[in-house]
Amino acid sequence: MRRLTILFSIFFALINCIYSHIHAETKTATFNFTINSYNFPECTSKGEILTKRIPTDTKIEENGISMILAPSPNGGSNFAPCWYKPDNVLYFYKYSSFTLSAIQANDVIKQVVITFADGMSETKSYFIESFKNFAAITTYTFSNNVGTLEINDKSLSEVSWYCKDNPIQIKKIEVLYDVDPATSVTETIAQDYRLETGSGYINVMGKYTSIEVYNISGCLISKNNAIVYCHPGIYIVKVDGKARKVIVK
Repeated sequence: MRRLTILFSIFFALINCIYSHIHAETKTATFNFTINSYNFPECTSKGEILTKRIPTDTKIEENGISMILAPSPNGGSNFAPCWYKPDNVLYFYKYSSFTLSAIQANDVIKQVVITFADGMSETKSYFIESFKNFAAITTYTFSNNVGTLEINDKSLSEVSWYCKDNPIQIKKIEVLYDVDPATSVTETIAQDYRLETGSGYINVMGKYTSIEVYNISGCLISKNNAIVYCHPGIYIVKVDGKARKVIVK
């Protein structure tokens, strides 16, 4: 009985070890609007806001997250975001909006943090009003001109926000998201080496330092062999410390 208990302990320790390598990684994408690094139209006075703006839907990307900036559906391109040079902020006006999306389909957005310009007393109410009917968000916090959204939906890959009425000025938007393990490793593999599975084998091709292959029970079945012949099933392949789950038919 004691021997069986020890074997089970070893088994679960191995599973936990493998799981820690394939568990989702949390990343942050930061959109900084205190400088005009995205080459948006620049407004140098309030009078230019209706003439120098983003005329159509505009897409920008940062570290795995895309943002689409859009004019108001009611006022069209007359009410659209622009970069306001006197305050070094992104200026939203009259229902102009942005949508944040994970670039990889299986990545999940966890949190959105928006830093607004100083001295905007009504920003808090506009911030909450814009999101209040969004069921996936369960927590709103607002302090020192920073609004934070906690996402409850564990499968959400897209979040939208719009400027309710009066102009809103945004300095920075940060997005925390979980990277799907398979997606993350696939991207790394695509740069240096390729992982291939077929009928009864696993093959790693390209540049690498180490290879480890584990079965679903957590047992190491091969080390530093480019081609591994194996029975049909699920395996964990670690290449240079990066783990990926594969299926052999």
